[in-house]
Amino acid sequence: MQHLYCKNVYKGDIIISTSGKRGVLVETYNVKQIAEMLNTKPETVRRWIRSGKLYAEKASRKDGHVVTEGDLNKFLKSSPKYAGMAGGLLGAAMVMPVAAVPVVGGI
Repeated sequence: MQHLYCKNVYKGDIIISTSGKRGVLVETYNVKQIAEMLNTKPETVRRWIRSGKLYAEKASRKDGHVVTEGDLNKFLKSSPKYAGMAGGLLGAAMVMPVAAVPVVGGI
């Protein structure tokens, strides 16, 4: 999975790279955003990532880890404390732009 820096694109948009390859934009969240959504500390989110409970990819040293919406949903559904949040939390919770977004589909 490759991360691209994009502006004015939305989840589900088809992205065409400069080489002509196509992919689909996937919503991602950083550690701070997830911590705010779940009312916990960023270190707790990092611990979930280190332990393998929450799958994340390292976007860069500066930007840290990013978690796709699908992976966050899997974690929420598998965690008894957060299982009830899985459906409604992600749809409206985040208004902040995401710095790095993974593009899936061969880019």
